[in-house]
Amino acid sequence: MLAGGAQLRGAAQTINQRLAEACLEGNLPAIQAGTFSSSKTIEIGTAGVRKNGAPEKATLENSFHLGSIAKGFTATLVARLAESGRLSWDVRPGDVLPELKTSIHPDYRTITIDDLLLWRAGVAPLLDPHAADYQSIPRFSGDPAEQRRNFALHVLRSAPGYPPRSRTVYSNGSYGIVGAMVEAVTRKSWDQLIVMEVLQPLKMQGGFGWPAAKSKSETWGHFETEDGLRPHDPTDSYQFPAWMQPGGDLYMRLCDYIVFLQENLRGLRGASTFLKQESFRRLHTAWDGENARGWGVGDDKRSSEQAGSARTFLAMGRIWPDDDRGVAVVCNAGGRRAAKRCTDVAATLALNAGSAARR
Repeated sequence: MLAGGAQLRGAAQTINQRLAEACLEGNLPAIQAGTFSSSKTIEIGTAGVRKNGAPEKATLENSFHLGSIAKGFTATLVARLAESGRLSWDVRPGDVLPELKTSIHPDYRTITIDDLLLWRAGVAPLLDPHAADYQSIPRFSGDPAEQRRNFALHVLRSAPGYPPRSRTVYSNGSYGIVGAMVEAVTRKSWDQLIVMEVLQPLKMQGGFGWPAAKSKSETWGHFETEDGLRPHDPTDSYQFPAWMQPGGDLYMRLCDYIVFLQENLRGLRGASTFLKQESFRRLHTAWDGENARGWGVGDDKRSSEQAGSARTFLAMGRIWPDDDRGVAVVCNAGGRRAAKRCTDVAATLALNAGSAARR
């Protein structure tokens, strides 16, 4: 069964043709895309294979890793907890992690969970596994929640990378601390909370880690190399550390991701019961003109957008609340070629959807 009422039967041949051309031009394994309004999926399609060198076609039942789009789900989780009174947007790490009461670095003492969501808390980027800031993070022991807590303690006891609230610096570490904070408040793990507070209420399916590590019939990710795309063994050492999961470790089918985007469309238009309109507006409002909470502001200043890549997958979504339309694209390859083809497909489909919305 397909979740969230996405209408997949009779997917338009035209979109499948576009996607097949994108696969061929970009030498991609698989690419999927769809357009939608707040009430229905307009068109959705797929092309390509689950893994380079293997014959199995990627279908709309297959999942794709969303990378940093997970940040939008973590921010949504915070909004749900704030609406239910379990935390506030201005809760500070020291309020929920008692170990920090006397040991938090003075410059971090007043930062809030909202500052962390907005990447303005002073936390290092922690983007590149080979970079010095990433390499300086210890290997923490314990279950994932314990590791996230120890990560938060480690980071917040050291000096920030820049004065908090002075600028925006994209940070995976910032969302790792958010994960530790919501776990401290709820006594549940981040992944449990995502399922309970976001996926289940919206009747979505999804998971954590690499899709093909969970099922042999799932998609493999692919690294871009000088010699072409190389399949990534989902069981090898390239795995997300627990502290990075709230900022980048989530997979699902395209139809489920579209459900999430549709709910944000409805919410911004005042037609959702999942969150209040003011909560959706907070999630999508940028403090610096560009970066909101798990969302970015489009160049046209009329749209909200997300993008994520775990170096082996790529995903992007964009919504125009005033026009009640959106587009989503996923691909099981990382790198510049995949990014260009996905961006081109998204732009073409968005243009077509915009023309249809104006008719």
